[in-house]
Amino acid sequence: MQLALEKCPLSYRGSEIHIYADYSAEVAKKRATVSPVKSALRKAGYQFSLIFPAKLRVIVDGTRHEFNTSGEAASFLENIQNIQPAGLSSLVWPLSRGLLPQGPDSCPSC
Repeated sequence: MQLALEKCPLSYRGSEIHIYADYSAEVAKKRATVSPVKSALRKAGYQFSLIFPAKLRVIVDGTRHEFNTSGEAASFLENIQNIQPAGLSSLVWPLSRGLLPQGPDSCPSC
């Protein structure tokens, strides 16, 4: 793929085509497990990023916190927000209680 990109730009019917490498199925599954927590973080207004392959980094008051599972991140968010099960926790609370998949151990093919 790199050789094709170096050789010349790709185009189809006059439009330039861009090719990007996809994540493997294993990595995509791991990254998908943190989607509910990312949604809750976005709604709560926190800065976050996803580090390859699937480590969630959250910045709170200028301090970085890193989590390997969605459950860890959900518990942390619940603690800093003092979230009750009826509030924003509709996305976070089930994860922190272990009611939804929490990473590679919950997915037999990961």
